[in-house]
Amino acid sequence: MTINLVVRVPAAQFNQVMEEIRAATMRVIQEKITGQDVTEEFIDLEARIKNQKALETQFLEIMKAPEKSRTRWKSRGQLADVRTEIEKLAGRKRFLENQASLSTINVTLQSPAQIINEAGFWYSIRSAFSDGVDCGGSDRSLPDSVCHCPASAPYFHRAPDWIGYQVRY
Repeated sequence: MTINLVVRVPAAQFNQVMEEIRAATMRVIQEKITGQDVTEEFIDLEARIKNQKALETQFLEIMKAPEKSRTRWKSRGQLADVRTEIEKLAGRKRFLENQASLSTINVTLQSPAQIINEAGFWYSIRSAFSDGVDCGGSDRSLPDSVCHCPASAPYFHRAPDWIGYQVRY
């Protein structure tokens, strides 16, 4: 079973929370810490917002001027586009501010996988026994089935007399 958690913590508490997560786990398989510098994008957004606001001011001045209604109508559409762009840029700026103030921690919890040992003496005995039962068919007794199956032969060459008794029949 796998569980994914997303934890948002104040950036100042990031190291403390990471230590608490490490302490709560039995074993950490992989840990990766990354960061992203958004300073350049943030400064670019501020400059673009400033330019769009200056453009908005120019369109508002055009709207006030007593010119042809066609020019004013065209300016209205452009003014709406400029205001939309300002809102979009301001939203992105707020998103970056939020991302910078909070750290995001992605945690994946996995239950331990069952270990299956497919090597060793007892695995070979179990496999030989199950192969022997499969080889025997339904008309033979269990000891007879085990002794007649070639897969179990290496393990039962010193079998107890009761198995030998079944074989002598």
